[in-house]
Amino acid sequence: MPAPEGKVTLWADFAGADEGGHVPLYLVNQTDVPQPFDSQDGDVYIKLEYQDEAGRWRRPRARSGRLPFKLTPPPPQEPVKP
Repeated sequence: MPAPEGKVTLWADFAGADEGGHVPLYLVNQTDVPQPFDSQDGDVYIKLEYQDEAGRWRRPRARSGRLPFKLTPPPPQEPVKP
């Protein structure tokens, strides 16, 4: 997956989509420091949208009952050597 050094990257794996059209997203931290992101129940706040038949981007119906907290992906680590 493309993850340039020194950047935080959000990558959508369209090739890994399931039959229902759910696309995995990967948040990759290639910086030297932890990067905090607001999240809820372990899900980073990312706005979900879909393209309707007329080509307009729309938000689907919102979910409720979630509690917010902060998610902090760590920076890359040195590989563990056997």
